[in-house]
Amino acid sequence: MMAWESWGHRLRSGLLRRLALVMAVLIAAVVLSPTEALSDSSETPAGTARGAFASLTAGSSHACAVLDDASVKCWGRHTNGSLGLGDTGNWGDGAGEMGNNLPAVDLGSGRTATAIAAGYYTTCALLDDASVKCWGQNQYGQLGLGDTNDRGDGFGLMGDNLPAVDLGSGRTATAITAKSSHFCALLDDASIKCWGRNATGQLGLGDTNDRGDGADEMGENLPAVDLGSGRTATAITAGSAHFCALLDDASMKCWGQNQFGQLGQGDTLSRGDTADEMGDNLPAVDLGSGRTAIAISADGNVTCALLDDASVKCWGRNNEGQLGQGDQLRRGDIAGQMGDNLPAVDLGSGRTAIVITAGSMFTCALLDDASVKCWGYNDEGQLGLGDTNDRGDGAGEMGNNLPTVDLGSGRTVRTGPSAPAQPAPPAASVSGTTATVSWLAPTGDGGAAVSGYVLQSSTDGVVWSDAANTTGTTADVAGLAGGDTVRFRVAAVNSVGTSPFSLNSNDVTPPAGIPQPPTSVSAVADDGQATVSWTAPSDDGGATITSYTVTADPGGAQCTTTGATSCTITGLTNGTSYAFAVTAANASGDGSASTPSDPITAGIVPGAPTGIAISPANGAITVTWTAPTSTGGTAITGYTATASPGGAQCTTTGATTCTITGLTNGTSYAVTVTAANASGDGSASTPSASATPGEAIVAPTTTTPTTTTVAPVVTPPVSEPAVPISDDPTFTG
Repeated sequence: MMAWESWGHRLRSGLLRRLALVMAVLIAAVVLSPTEALSDSSETPAGTARGAFASLTAGSSHACAVLDDASVKCWGRHTNGSLGLGDTGNWGDGAGEMGNNLPAVDLGSGRTATAIAAGYYTTCALLDDASVKCWGQNQYGQLGLGDTNDRGDGFGLMGDNLPAVDLGSGRTATAITAKSSHFCALLDDASIKCWGRNATGQLGLGDTNDRGDGADEMGENLPAVDLGSGRTATAITAGSAHFCALLDDASMKCWGQNQFGQLGQGDTLSRGDTADEMGDNLPAVDLGSGRTAIAISADGNVTCALLDDASVKCWGRNNEGQLGQGDQLRRGDIAGQMGDNLPAVDLGSGRTAIVITAGSMFTCALLDDASVKCWGYNDEGQLGLGDTNDRGDGAGEMGNNLPTVDLGSGRTVRTGPSAPAQPAPPAASVSGTTATVSWLAPTGDGGAAVSGYVLQSSTDGVVWSDAANTTGTTADVAGLAGGDTVRFRVAAVNSVGTSPFSLNSNDVTPPAGIPQPPTSVSAVADDGQATVSWTAPSDDGGATITSYTVTADPGGAQCTTTGATSCTITGLTNGTSYAFAVTAANASGDGSASTPSDPITAGIVPGAPTGIAISPANGAITVTWTAPTSTGGTAITGYTATASPGGAQCTTTGATTCTITGLTNGTSYAVTVTAANASGDGSASTPSASATPGEAIVAPTTTTPTTTTVAPVVTPPVSEPAVPISDDPTFTG
């Protein structure tokens, strides 16, 4: 493709005419075998000729080629170091300067090139590590190095001393393009970044500020061109002051200078030079009803597209007939000129195009029969028709009346295989969480058999991931997320490369699955009820969870929620042990039950006992109390009395008194009492009054004198009764 572009430069000097001869020889290198193409070149000794050019470009007055050993050689005018040879002397204008005497450009230790692009006096190479290096004129920052210093015109400026263009963290380039003093790179993430001169917004950044000529303008600070929501690029081309990109949906967008309608918008307003002109606000070029582009080419003030039906359409400036319409009227600068109103170039009866390239003021196409036709400006014979008459600017000059370029008896152009054409959009259907995607083989295999396909999927149309690699035209994609809408696109692969991805398939939505079980289920008992809590499942099955159901075991009592992750089950029997399981539900149904919670016993703990009274004894305290007014709904199973300090205890299984032993005599103690039931221990009572244990005090033994009153007895005479004597004396003994 670069060979075609280089042929397309308008020739303005004797040097450029010589360059044109070089271009013709290089085109012959495509037509003939490699050794045939260069066998009669006196400047490349026999046996040492490099056999082929991998990439070729031409600037204003210089040309560069990537050779079959991946080295780069440049020749012509050496303005500002554009040849990258560390001097400013021209090369190729004197005997003995070419062939082995022409040094290769020093790209750095171990570095080679895969592609090359030239501006007026600047050259950039895409290297084998997907980095980009540029040298030559740097007036507008077109070297992308954050300054305006030329490179390549002095000693020690090339090789490892020449920095790569900073494209951003982790970003690499897959293609580069240039014209004049502006450069763009197509990056590995299918975005585009441009730098250099920006007088008419050709960098697509919504202003006219040059980029790359000042510090901190490259890398992360250089925005990608906004191509619109979800859009990425598959190819890019440059005109004198505009760029066009072929997008992933096979549409194309152009921005920059539009003086002649080269942006294809039906006006002459530049795009990209003010805010809010790019992205979704930049319309795609109208190529006609149902038409899409498979290749694009721009130069000067002209843009051309090779369409999906192998026709060619061109628009922009037409002063020399370069649009191939049989007149000199511009196209694309007035409303109503594009789309179905823009005729395809008449290439002749039954003829279609497989390659196109736009020159400054002329255009060439490689046709399906391997012949070449060119039209437009012809002052230097660039149309290859044996005269200097322009073609395409007058009626009756195109179609069957336009001769093919005479390449020699029996000679045709052999470009070699290319990547396949873009496949049509695939069709998708879904069953469960598996999608079946099918598609048709592309209409063109690029001259090399299609060896496989890359199928990608996306849920948003922006981020795509590989879904399958297959040799057939159908694939099953399993494991899709239920409830998520997905679409697919496909690209064909041959030995050369990968085609542009197709337009998107129809959307399909796998049905949502049921949720996974909730986790971390726990329960807190209450009087005749329990409050259960849980964590929502990590996988909702692809649809919003609509409810949760908690089930008690035993008994099967339940509670439900519509979103909350806790609820209270009532109607439980106090004193009964329960475990709880939770299920989640969505639109597809109920999921499996969770792992049950740890068991709890329904009911609440008892209240605190009251009336705590203590009676100290030797090393002990006897405690009595009154049962709590609330048993918690179940029978009290025991009491625990605790002395403080020390924590000594006594327990009972029902009685309301017990004795705490093992206490220290002389230490003051208070006592609390708790009641327990099947639900657990209740709160402690209010502490008792303090008491101090000690040994019992025994009174000492003493002897007390005894006073005895003795009543004397007088025995009366027998004949008289005994008479007591009063006022008896008292004796103390």
